Amino acid sequence: MTTAQELIRIDITESGRQMQQYYKSSSLPFAERRKHKPKGCQYRRDRVLHSIMRREMEKALFLLAEPARKGGE
Repeated sequence: MTTAQELIRIDITESGRQMQQYYKSSSLPFAERRKHKPKGCQYRRDRVLHSIMRREMEKALFLLAEPARKGGE
C-alpha cells in the first residue's frame, strides 16, 4: 500500500469508529443524532494527507496529459 492509501484507510476507519461510538452512546432519535453529530477531529495527519493527495492528483493529471503533449509535438 502507498502512504496515501494507508492514511486514507486509517482516516476512514477512525472516523467510522468515532461515529459508531457517538451513535451508540446517544439516546436521541436517529434524525436528531444526525442533526447534532459532532464535527470530526482535526489532526496534523489530515494536513499531511491533503498535501499527499494533492501531489498524487497532480502526478495523475500530469500522466494523463502527457500523451496529449506528445501527440501535439
